[in-house]
This record gives sequence, structure tokens and C-alpha cells, in this order.
Amino acid sequence: SSNKTYTVTLNKNNAKAIGKTSVSCSTTTNDCSVQLPSITAPSGYEVVGWSSNKNASSAEYYANSYINISSNKTLYAIVKKISSSNSPSYAPKKITIKLNKNTASKIGKSSVSCTTSNGSCSVTLPSITAKSGYEVVGWAENPESTSATYKENQSIIVNQDKTLYAVTKQKPTITMAKFTESWKTGYVGNLNVKVTPITDTYTITSSNENVMVVSNDKMYSIGPGTATITAKSSSGASVSYTYKVTGTDLTKDTSKLKKGIKESYTVGNTKVYVEKGCSDKFSTTLKNDVKETPDNIRNATRAVYAMTKSSYVASTGEGSVGMTYGNGHTNVIHIQCEYNSNDVYGHELGHAVDHRFNFVTGKSLLSSRSELVSLYNKYNGSGNKNLRTDKFSNSKEFWADMFNYYFRTYIAKSTTKSNSEYKGLTYPSELVNIVNKYLNDYNTYVK
Repeated sequence: SSNKTYTVTLNKNNAKAIGKTSVSCSTTTNDCSVQLPSITAPSGYEVVGWSSNKNASSAEYYANSYINISSNKTLYAIVKKISSSNSPSYAPKKITIKLNKNTASKIGKSSVSCTTSNGSCSVTLPSITAKSGYEVVGWAENPESTSATYKENQSIIVNQDKTLYAVTKQKPTITMAKFTESWKTGYVGNLNVKVTPITDTYTITSSNENVMVVSNDKMYSIGPGTATITAKSSSGASVSYTYKVTGTDLTKDTSKLKKGIKESYTVGNTKVYVEKGCSDKFSTTLKNDVKETPDNIRNATRAVYAMTKSSYVASTGEGSVGMTYGNGHTNVIHIQCEYNSNDVYGHELGHAVDHRFNFVTGKSLLSSRSELVSLYNKYNGSGNKNLRTDKFSNSKEFWADMFNYYFRTYIAKSTTKSNSEYKGLTYPSELVNIVNKYLNDYNTYVK
């Protein structure tokens, strides 16, 4: 929630002086508390209090009291002329404030009193002791109140007998799943965060996102090192646990390149490794593709491994020429560089974008959206000659193919559609439009 500031503008009206001309407070919820200032009455007058009506004869709020506000407002100081001292209403009298412990464990006094001959006098409210697991809010005129009109130990001006109630509230708490300290890369854990009060919001952060990241109440171990995961509620309660991650950093695991590294470089947040045995032509095309990919889209993958067929099969297995290993945050692409096509990078990048969107937003995969699934059902096996193929194993592969067409047609500058498997093809506009729409969604939510 965004931070909001509310202000009470204070007009001295007919008073001689007021303690402040305005008071303000800030909140991320619906309201917040301010203390109204003192009022000094002119000679022959007495203080009544504060009112939103400048001509009022009674007060809505007492001087020095605390009030909750949820919008800006203006209040006027109200004073009234002191009647003759012989008037029965201003004869010396005792004013008593009864004090009820209400939800508290105990209170300092059960009543406080003062004597006045001019209609009002000052009393000091006692302390409040909260029950275990609760904290003090203050004193209120309503036993059901969740906010305080006065604070404990506060001196207030009173002009009539009344009863005040001690107000306490349950202390904010937050709990989060605690796992064993030692993790390995690739592990995922559900954090199961719970807060009190249940209306609280909360945030979860990682001290080292190169080791662990958090998204949608799950934490992912992505690289060796140590990270502290902290959950904090909007009321200020917090809990932290520290984890040590061991294993292979998926973005630096060059051991899979059995013939050694021909070339390696970093573009933005993406590391690229090309194995010896990959052709110069392939290396140049891949480098151009990675550099020409917009930063936010390229960041969907943190590493690209271009591998000879033997290394690819040993690492990934037979039956494919490209593979995306995705946990959403550290998506890693494997490409079989000896496959005679320029289109594997774009296809696998489409999968990485799909996983990254799901990871960051908590929304469904782009490839699982109903409108895309409907198009998949329409075009899969349709015999449409404008498509590179009309045989797709599932909607994820359908999305990756559409993304790849879009990449070669509208994104790549060096190796365009005319130099790819999409040469001579023009995909139906509804397919192009849906990729454009989903990429707009991706760029809106994923930074």
C-alpha cells in the first residue's frame, strides 16, 4: 500500500491562542492518529474543546486528546464565556473520571478526580498493563474501541464526570516456515507465512538474490552461498532465517562443455558460453541475437550454453535440439549448436519468458491463458501452410513457436525471418497480435 498523509488544520477561532495551527500523520492503512493541541481562552472565557463547526457551543473533541483521522479536515477552537461565579453550575464541584480495566490485565487506578470552580479541571490518567501477547493502545470512551482517545499517563482537561476504558490490542505476529539450514541449488520451499492481525499485509525479502530468491511465498535456491530470508508484516512484526546453499551455480556450470570453451561473454544479466566445435557462423548469429534482444526480455534467461551434439546429449538427452531449464528466476538455455538452424535461441527464449512471467507475477503461464489455448486448439493440426509447422505437442510449444516467429520478424536485426526457418511465412495476424499483447503484459509486470 502507498503511504498517505492526512492533516488537521486548526483555527483558533475565538480563542486567545492554540498550541499548533495543524497536526498531521502518515499511514499505509485507512487511518492514523493525531494529538490535538491545547487551547488558551481569553480572560472571562473557558475552554470547551475542538469542533468542525466554528459556531458550536459544545466540543466534538477535547483539547490535548488523540483522534483518528482518515481524511484532511479543519477544526475550530471553541471557548465560552464564564457565567457568574454565583451560578449554581459553576459552584465548586468535584469531577470524577471512572476507569475500567476492560481488556487490560490491570490499571494504575480505578478513578481520578479534580475539583473546579470554573467548570473544568485537569486529571492525569493512570498507566495500563496489557495481558501477555497484547500491547497498550490507551484510554477510550467506548469499551469496544480499537483506538485511543487518550494515552496512558496523559493529563487531560475534563468538565464532567465520565467513564474511560482501557484499550489493548493483540501484538502483531508473523510466522514463516523454517527449513533445515543446508540447501542445494534447485530446491524450492513453500514459506506458509501467517500474520496477526489477519488484516496485515507482509513482504518477504532475501539478503542475497544470487543465492536465494523469493516469489509468491516460495523461496528458490539458485546459487551457492548464504542468504537470510526475512518476512515482515505491515504492523512491524518480523521473522528471519538464514540458509546455506551448496551445489552448482547454474549460470556458471561450464563443466558440461566437454570440449572446452570457445567463447564466453555477458550481455546485461545473461552469461553466454559457446563450446569449442560450434561453428563461427553459429557463434556470430547467437551473439547478434543475444545483443539485439531487449534487456527485459533477455533477462528472462540468465545463461545460454551453446553445445556440440555430444555434450548436449550427455547433458540434456536425445530427442531435442534446445532445452530451457526454468525455475522462473534463473532460466538456463541449452542449444545444440550443430543443428542446422538459427531458430533454437528464439524458441527457447520464448519458454524462458513464459516461466519468468509466471515466477514474478504469480499469474498463470502465458502459454496457459485460455485465449492462447483456444488458438492452439484452432491451429494445431489445422494444415495451415503459413505456419512453420502445424504439429505442436502442447500450448507451451505453440507459444514458443509464435514467439520465435515474432522474434525473427520484429526483434532480430541481423538474422531476420528471411534467414530462418520462417522464410516466406506470414503468420495469421491473430497470432502476431497475441504475442505482442503478452509481451506488453510481460514488460508491464516484469522488471
